This record gives sequence, structure tokens and C-alpha cells, in this order.
Amino acid sequence: MRKSLYLGVGAAAVAAVALVIVTQRSPAAVLHERWEMIDRYCVDCHNDAELTGGISLQGLKPENVVADARVWELAIRKLRLGMMPPREEPQPDFAVRDEFVGALESTLDAAAAAQPYAGAQPVHRMNRAEYANAVRDLFGIE
Repeated sequence: MRKSLYLGVGAAAVAAVALVIVTQRSPAAVLHERWEMIDRYCVDCHNDAELTGGISLQGLKPENVVADARVWELAIRKLRLGMMPPREEPQPDFAVRDEFVGALESTLDAAAAAQPYAGAQPVHRMNRAEYANAVRDLFGIE
């Protein structure tokens, strides 16, 4: 009896996980589906004319999220903290907002992982310890 109960619960868990995997959409599909959220809740203030916060979302497209990464990183931070849209303005449903922000994060993270960039190291003058280590590494002399 107990064994069949465990098997039934296990089978239900596997079916639930399979359903989640099958119904999970790609970040690009979520962005295209939920992009109207930007037009409805954000563009009224963040447009080319008003430039609220120095940001315009007017004319941005879901296929260009990676090209506009600086803007979307700021937007993600504000949306995750609940700072945007302002409390007195109409708000999107929490699940819709969370799904949209998750898709933005996934898209930007995938692009960053595909082309990692650690930044440029400017040339600088070595101090005594760095010079001693370089001589030791190059010539094997202390």
C-alpha cells in the first residue's frame, strides 16, 4: 500500500515537472508577448519628449534588447524593486511583471555569457613587488 502511494506521488511529480518544461516559453517569446506592457505602463513618461530619468523607451523593440542593454539593466533594477511604475500610476499584474523581467534578465544574461568581456586593463607602471614577480616568472631568478 505504502509503496504504491509513493509510486503514485512520484509519477505525479514527474508529470508536473514535465508539464512545466513543456509549457515553458523562451525568453524571446515572452518578450514579444508581453511587450505591450512597456507601451501601456512605461512610454507615457519614458518617451523622446519627456525623457523622464534620462531614459526613452519609445521605439525600442523586443528583438533589440541586447543592443539596448544599458537601458534594460536600469529598467530591470527599477522593476524588481517595485519603483516603476510609480505607486500612484496604474500597475501591471505582478505575475506579468515578474515574467517580463525574468525574460529580460535571461536574454541579457545569455548575451553576456555568449560574449564575455572582462574589460580593458590600462598599462601601468609596476611597483617593486610586481617587478620582482615578473623577473622571477620570466627568468626564474629571485
